[in-house]
Amino acid sequence: WTYHHDQGPVWLRITYEDGLAQGEERVFYDSGAPLRTGRFAAGLPEGRVEELDPEGRVRRSVEYRKGLREGAVSTREGGVVAAAEAFVAGVWNGPRTLVQEKESTTITYLGGIAHGAAEGTHAGGEKRFRGAYESGLPSGAWTFFHPNGQVSEEKTYVAGRLEGQVRAFFEDGKPSRVEGYLHGKRHGEQRAFHPDGSRAEEG
Repeated sequence: WTYHHDQGPVWLRITYEDGLAQGEERVFYDSGAPLRTGRFAAGLPEGRVEELDPEGRVRRSVEYRKGLREGAVSTREGGVVAAAEAFVAGVWNGPRTLVQEKESTTITYLGGIAHGAAEGTHAGGEKRFRGAYESGLPSGAWTFFHPNGQVSEEKTYVAGRLEGQVRAFFEDGKPSRVEGYLHGKRHGEQRAFHPDGSRAEEG
C-alpha cells in the first residue's frame, strides 16, 4: 500500500498480510526525504526502527521485540541529544535523561516507575539538584543549587510528602525562607528574609 500527503508526495509505503502490517515500512516527509524506516511482523514493530530529521540526520533509533521497545534509545533534536533512555520489555529501566534548553534532568527507573537516584544540571553543566525516588514518589533529602554552586533549597520528603523544614537561600548563601511541614502541609513557624538578612515576613 502507498499513502500520500495532501500535496501529492508519498507519505507511507507499507505491506499488509491478512490485515496486519508485515515487512518493511517507509515514511516520508512531504519533501520526499525519508522520515522513518522499520519493519513489522504480524502487525507489530520488530527490529530496528530509525527516525530521521529533515536534514537526514538520525533523530531516534529504537530496537523493538514483539512490538515493545528494548535497550538504549537516544533522541536528538537539531543534532543535539535531547533524551537518553533505556527500556526493558517496553518500559523505562535504568537512568532516563531529558535535556530542555540545555538543562538536564536524570531520573532512575525500575520497571517503568521512578525509583532511585535523581539529579539535574544547569545549562552550564553545574549541578542543579539531587534527590531520590522510591516507588514513584520523591523520598529523602533533596538539595537544589544556584548556578554558582551555592545551595538554593533543602527539603525532605517522606512517601512523596514534604516533612520537616524547607530552607531556601540566596545566591550568596544567606537564608531567604524557612518553612515547616508536617505530612505535606505547612506546619509551625514560617519566616522569610530580605537579602540583607532582615526579616521580610513571619507567621
